[in-house]
Formats: sequence, structure tokens, C-alpha cells
Amino acid sequence: MISFHFHKSDNILHVKYTGTIGPSDIIDFFEKLYSNKNLPKVLYIIQDEIEAQFEDSNVNISKAIELINRIVKQYTFIHVAIIQTAPIETAYSMIFKELVKAPNYHIEIFYSKNNALNWLKTTMNDSKKI
Repeated sequence: MISFHFHKSDNILHVKYTGTIGPSDIIDFFEKLYSNKNLPKVLYIIQDEIEAQFEDSNVNISKAIELINRIVKQYTFIHVAIIQTAPIETAYSMIFKELVKAPNYHIEIFYSKNNALNWLKTTMNDSKKI
């Protein structure tokens, strides 16, 4: 399951992955993101995947990547900090990072929530300087 909530206090979309996650879960999440017109155009996402296990499936992964590439066009920039501690799931996250080729979609993978939040906050501060 993928749940999410936008926190206005820190201007970050908090996403939590739990249980077994397949391509259809990812597609469903990104479709909800695509239809949500209330999010800021520069979007910061912290994505906690520690409690998730990814299905070993290539089915629909190209559809998920296609959808992401369509979604990012409606944003100025999307910064995603993924929190992942399991080796296999980290590898899946790294593959996913390589497959998304949009120039305004930046993903980094972290072992701890603190490091992920620090990177997002640094990115926010750097964006304000421009």
C-alpha cells in the first residue's frame, strides 16, 4: 500500500510504502499525484520505503515510467528523497531512478530519514537562492 499526505508545515509530500508493492500500486499512486492540482509546482517528496517489499515483476513497469514522465511535465521540478534500508529494495529504487529520464525529476536514495530530510531542506534552500 502507498499512502501520502502533504504537510504544509514543511512543504513536503510525505509518502509511505508498506507491504508488497507492485507496478499497479506505483501506477495508482502516480495517477493520484497527477490528478491532485493542489500541490506546489516545485514538489518535495520524502518517500519512506523501509516497510515495503517490491514485487519482482517487469509487468506494467514501462506504463509506470511513462506515467511519471507525463506527470513531471506539470511541475517545475520534483525532488524525491527515498528512504530504503533493504539491499534488494534499494537496488529496485536505483533501477527506477535510472529509468526515469525527465530532466526536472531528481531522485536520491538514503538510509535514514534524517539524511533524506536534510537533503530535501538543502535542496529547498538552494532553490530559493536561484
